[in-house]
Amino acid sequence: MSQRGRGPGELDGVCWSLGIESPEEAMDGSMVAPARARGEILNIAEYNAHEVRATGVVRRRRRDATLEFRDDRAPTPER
Repeated sequence: MSQRGRGPGELDGVCWSLGIESPEEAMDGSMVAPARARGEILNIAEYNAHEVRATGVVRRRRRDATLEFRDDRAPTPER
């Protein structure tokens, strides 16, 4: 999801722009190591699960928006 220098590319920003619930409301990536040090494995697992779900929603929205404009029904060359 990198923007290659064209602006924010973090999942949180992408979620915000698409109106998707962000996984970073309770925890973000910078908080994982300290949480691990405190033994908060379940909190980290929950954060990771939210990230996976949000990434899936973003991917499906992107796919659906792209497929709307594709025409893959072009004839194939005969052999």
